[in-house]
Amino acid sequence: MERDRSAPVVGLDVPAEVGMPVEEIATPALIIELDQFEKNVKTLKDFIETHGVRLRAHAKTHKSADVARYQMSQGGACGVCCQKVSEAQALVSAGINDVLVSNQVVDKRQIRHLAEMAKSARVMVCVDDADNVDDLARAAQAADVEIGCLVEIDVGAGRCGVRPGREAAVLAGRIAQARGLKFAGLQAYQGSAQHKAEFETRKALIGEAVRQVRETVDLLAAEGLGCEIVAGAGTGTFALEAQSGLYNELQCGSYVFMDADYQRILDENGEPVSMFGNSLFIVTSVMTSTLNATMINASGTIHGLFVISKAGWMKLNTRQIAANTPMNPRIWFLRFGNANTSRSTKNANGSIRAR
Repeated sequence: MERDRSAPVVGLDVPAEVGMPVEEIATPALIIELDQFEKNVKTLKDFIETHGVRLRAHAKTHKSADVARYQMSQGGACGVCCQKVSEAQALVSAGINDVLVSNQVVDKRQIRHLAEMAKSARVMVCVDDADNVDDLARAAQAADVEIGCLVEIDVGAGRCGVRPGREAAVLAGRIAQARGLKFAGLQAYQGSAQHKAEFETRKALIGEAVRQVRETVDLLAAEGLGCEIVAGAGTGTFALEAQSGLYNELQCGSYVFMDADYQRILDENGEPVSMFGNSLFIVTSVMTSTLNATMINASGTIHGLFVISKAGWMKLNTRQIAANTPMNPRIWFLRFGNANTSRSTKNANGSIRAR
């Protein structure tokens, strides 16, 4: 008999359902540790409130309207960022009402989609080209909407953006004069600084970015152009931008789940950054393992245990497995059903819970 396809089947359509014991999860599965996730969101909310800046959380980390909604309702975010028009459309369709495409949109069809979205949400986009300004203006006029534009300046990442200062001011003036567009401010993201391990390196790179932003903001003010938004900052440097007195909108994304590489960067005391914790994990099942005898050293310690799981293969150290300690300082193997079980994944009865 053909199954009812309107009801998801655990193990085929979904990996688990609420109330199911954790050991019955169909693997591999992505698991959010809700306690840590909620703590991460609250931590950054407390930070922005203390420092008097806004958060426009970057949705490229999760691409989920549910997570974006939580960041706005519980995490103090004024809106979200995304990288593509299709991502913006998914978020707006799900009810997210303030979206910045933190990238350039140059395809005319995508520009028309962007303008249509502006009928039901506040929509902004980054710009670094005069012809693009004209295309955006025509689409906005045709749809009878207003599209906010941030002039993107290159503050050291060497990716997108015009030169700070005069070039940025000229482009801002063109936007301000274009019917259907609003000059909303500057996009000044120093992406290449985010994962620099040493604190002083990140501080120097952001210091130079701040200098270029200040030069641009001052020039805009001299020409009568207010700069409502000065945006940028990622999870690796946001504290530096927040303390600059210039940046007023942070674009952190990874903080909600926190990836391993961000936890390798060091704070001003030379210690690994610990403000946020890992909250997203892959649960998988070991299918088989083999020993590489050539890896046995003089003390008899086996270094070459190869484990094949449903998520791929990995090489582990047997002492690390036995102790349930990290394979490296930022990758952990969690064993469900013992003292290391995630509190947010399981409740007192050892079952998955809903938030």
